Amino acid sequence: MKPIIFFTPPTSRIARNVENVIFNLWYLINRSSGIPRCYYAKRVLIDSGINAIFEGMKLKEYPKRYLENYHIYARRVVRKIRRRNPNCEIWVVIPDYPADLPDNILENNVERTIENWLKFKDKGDKSFVWMPSIQAKRMDFESFVYSIEKFKEIFGENYPIAGIGTVCKWKDVKLIEKYVKIAREKLPNVWLHAFGPTVKSLPYIWKYIDSFDSITLKWHVYGSKGATDVWKDYLSKFENINNFGSLMKFLSKG
Repeated sequence: MKPIIFFTPPTSRIARNVENVIFNLWYLINRSSGIPRCYYAKRVLIDSGINAIFEGMKLKEYPKRYLENYHIYARRVVRKIRRRNPNCEIWVVIPDYPADLPDNILENNVERTIENWLKFKDKGDKSFVWMPSIQAKRMDFESFVYSIEKFKEIFGENYPIAGIGTVCKWKDVKLIEKYVKIAREKLPNVWLHAFGPTVKSLPYIWKYIDSFDSITLKWHVYGSKGATDVWKDYLSKFENINNFGSLMKFLSKG
């Protein structure tokens, strides 16, 4: 099965043609106009808002009220989506902490991420599935393996889904492959979602993952007739398109 691609569609009209959409909860509670863009999706992935909070605002911690009430905000947004789209799958990321922001180093990111797993694990409801995001200290493979083992300890080896947050935006494709491959080896029965992998890494990791989200800018999906068509068009913009031969062939199978 080919990995599923999640997009942030720029308009409700485009969202009708994109089956899998990703937004962050920080955006949805502050700009509820984004919620209708989820009405036509088969799958909705709601992230915690790392880019906005830690990269955009340069904070060291989630805003206190936002973190304390994260599960309440999640349920509220999910209810609004389900009123119009009752049968879609909805995954909500448990607030995590990255180590790949050079302008905003977050101390103890692994420990703080695991603390939030424990805090929110039992605070959801049947309307959505929590997605723990596996993090690591910057370029620290052992801490990534540690996070995987803690995931198994807390959620169990057969928990349905997990995110791989630690490789987001990395440029070293072989290193990305190393991390993603070990996650698959240690979590063979878990749906693995890779957050923000670069396009160049996809030929190395697609066989290990079940889904990933596009880091394309919004205009790359504007006017699309479907997510796969947009992705193939995006890949074609790269000079080293020959490197994507196997992936392009894979996508063309539909």
